[in-house]
Amino acid sequence: MQKEKKGFVFFMLLFMVGLIVTSCSVQEVNIKSFEGLEVKSFDEGEGTIEFDLIISNPNWVKIKVNEMDLKIGVNGNHLGTAKLLEKTVVPANGDHPVNLKMHLVLEKSMGQIASQLGLAVLTGDLNLNLNGQAKGAMGIFPKTINVSHSEPISWDDLQKFAI
Repeated sequence: MQKEKKGFVFFMLLFMVGLIVTSCSVQEVNIKSFEGLEVKSFDEGEGTIEFDLIISNPNWVKIKVNEMDLKIGVNGNHLGTAKLLEKTVVPANGDHPVNLKMHLVLEKSMGQIASQLGLAVLTGDLNLNLNGQAKGAMGIFPKTINVSHSEPISWDDLQKFAI
């Protein structure tokens, strides 16, 4: 009788945990805006940069971001790829400033990038494109977030790349 009671309690506990986990709806986390860029070091087409972003996390639990790989472009011209250097946390319930320390590898020379963006710079029509994936955890559950963000930026933001 005791074994049956323990089995029933275990089954009910497992059922309740499953019910709670499946009933929790996870809302999409996304980048709201680009706030700035700082180049920390740069040499021979690669370096360390810091992106300042506003990230929206409408969920009731913070997100720990362990990995992030982004393709960075301006006006559809692919500049390079960036990989997260330090784990970061996106707080719960709202829009929060987040600083991402990343390793950037440019896939073209600065001269090639400047020539591709010449017309855009003259017209002032510049759009930053960030695409990729972030991996982390929400509590004990793993979470993968697809990143796709495009936003108008100023020439001043791009000049920070010129080292």
